[in-house]
Amino acid sequence: MINNFQFDISSLLFVIPEIFLLSATIAILILNLFLTKNKQLVYYLTQLVLLVTGLLCFNLIGETKAIIFGGSFILDDIALIFKIFIIASTMVAMTYSRHYLITHSLFVGEYFVLILLSLLGMMVMVSGYSLLTMYLGLEILSLSLYTLIAIARDRTIAIEAALKYFILGSISSGLLLYGMSMIYGVTGSINIIEIAEFVANTGIKSNLLVINFSLVFLVIAIAFKLGAVPFHMWVPDVYQGSPTSVTMFISTVPKMAVIAILIRLLTDGLEYMHIYWSDLLIVLALLSIAIGAVVALKQTNIKRMLAYSTISHIGFVILGFVTGVISGYAASVFYILVYILTSLAAFGIIILFNKKGFEADKIIDYKGFSKHSPWFALMMLIVMLSMAGIPPFIGFYSKFFILQQVVAEGYVFVAIFAVVFAVISSYYYLQIIKFMYFDQSEKTAIFSAPMDIKIVVSINAVLILIVGLFPDFWIELSRSLF
Repeated sequence: MINNFQFDISSLLFVIPEIFLLSATIAILILNLFLTKNKQLVYYLTQLVLLVTGLLCFNLIGETKAIIFGGSFILDDIALIFKIFIIASTMVAMTYSRHYLITHSLFVGEYFVLILLSLLGMMVMVSGYSLLTMYLGLEILSLSLYTLIAIARDRTIAIEAALKYFILGSISSGLLLYGMSMIYGVTGSINIIEIAEFVANTGIKSNLLVINFSLVFLVIAIAFKLGAVPFHMWVPDVYQGSPTSVTMFISTVPKMAVIAILIRLLTDGLEYMHIYWSDLLIVLALLSIAIGAVVALKQTNIKRMLAYSTISHIGFVILGFVTGVISGYAASVFYILVYILTSLAAFGIIILFNKKGFEADKIIDYKGFSKHSPWFALMMLIVMLSMAGIPPFIGFYSKFFILQQVVAEGYVFVAIFAVVFAVISSYYYLQIIKFMYFDQSEKTAIFSAPMDIKIVVSINAVLILIVGLFPDFWIELSRSLF
């Protein structure tokens, strides 16, 4: 049992990435005050900080599993691999963002500081092994995102989106705290290890009602952060109202950190309660898959369409946790990694298409895209086919591995339901392809994006095909984390 907090100076070795990231963020914040003209330097320093933080995390791979700071912080394979992927995804998102920020006069140092702070929150979430640490990381992330959404202060729709997200996010945080308080009241601990021991022993029998009640609040709060139905009301409005670079970031990187919390809470702490929380997750998953697919059919704004698409994808991710087996959890991790890869490419192409005063956020804006930009139309084609789950692209295998585990555990009806709505969802992906290749453009688009963004977008999209041809390595990597 972990009752007393004992600080050991050697424990700092395991939090070097977080210490460096926080120190560098403070340094960039101060430096930004003196760089009134050359803001590009802040961008390059931010990318350098991300690179160094990623290398520090990579350097810790191979270390024995460590639970430090009184059981509140864990360093294991899940934490390190998630952190590396989170940092790499953030670097790609930052590369895409630079063009958008310059084009729309939003290139300010505060943007990069907030990105780094949100990254710090995600890293704390991923390694959090107590309820308090998880909540601390989640709030650091959430507060940074609220401010990022409102970075375009002259856009009414962005301010509105930020306020909606802030209000609903505050409610979800309250629900999360309430659920955690009940867990603490029953178990007498906030440490995942002690909670798991309590639930595994006789504690569950005499406190089943309270633990189930707390489960409802925990699952609701996590579902909100993921954007699962029926707690998805903020997703389309926030995606549409936010600047596109912020939408890209919100829709991708934080999802991985929330999945980490789901793993820590449900599979590590409350694994013996699977029979109870799996029923909640089935409802969330099926509603998300169905409503996300159907409502997206009527959208004309591509960011709003991708918002409902995200909701549907989150439903598939949740299905992996319903199975209650390691291979199912691994399939969910694999799916979220694939989703981030494809979603980054989609938003990268949207940002590439941006011009001064033109957001490129309407689906009809992509009419005749293949005529004036055949290469990037091909990249968008790859992205859309992957999101639709068409082989040989990686999106097919992410859905296949999830459904394979669902069927193996006896949830045949659930798998059939998911497949039906996956077929329905392919319509709005194919609609974009139809606009790009079979409709005539009313105007000729001229790209003004720098070469580095074009190269990264191309690599990002081509990886969707390459990884799809060799998916075994990635699914085995996901399995090795558990």
